[in-house]
Amino acid sequence: MNPRLFLKVMVSLMLIPSFICLFLPDTIAGEYVKILSPLCLLIGSILSLRVASIYKNWLWKSFVFLALFLFFMMLANIDPLWDIVGSEVGKSSLPFIVLPLQWITYSMLVASSYYMLKITEVHKISKNGWLIIVVMLFIATTIALYPVFEQLFAHHYIGLYTISYIPIAPGVAGALFPTLASETARTTTIIEI
Repeated sequence: MNPRLFLKVMVSLMLIPSFICLFLPDTIAGEYVKILSPLCLLIGSILSLRVASIYKNWLWKSFVFLALFLFFMMLANIDPLWDIVGSEVGKSSLPFIVLPLQWITYSMLVASSYYMLKITEVHKISKNGWLIIVVMLFIATTIALYPVFEQLFAHHYIGLYTISYIPIAPGVAGALFPTLASETARTTTIIEI
């Protein structure tokens, strides 16, 4: 199959389940996301390994690290797994498992990006590149500070719907940030301000 046609088909297949989630009732959408998110990450990991088998050297390394990143992200989004781990090691010890796993997960992404940059041999970043970097830094800062803002402003409600950026399972989030313990795996949540 032509790689461009394959990419178009895969993007279309990825968008369909996302649009389905938009039209599901609240009672079903949370469970749908809890099942679909790890499944999509597993499929992405397998496809990344498939692409890695085509290439050699730096591209092979980049796609293998991308596959590992997606696999570890899948593990982080399986709620029953973290319930079992929490019951075995105790809820107070769970952050000592979660934080190293997060470091390993994101180090795989950094390694994948490093090898991809070695292939493209970026020597100079354009204005659009700097704009993308600034936007990504803003998103990363929002992800990092979201739990802090939620804990600071936990008792006032407004009807503002936003996207929850935290890429960790609710059980793990409950162990790390107690105010997030009741948050579901839905993509839209009410921010407490």
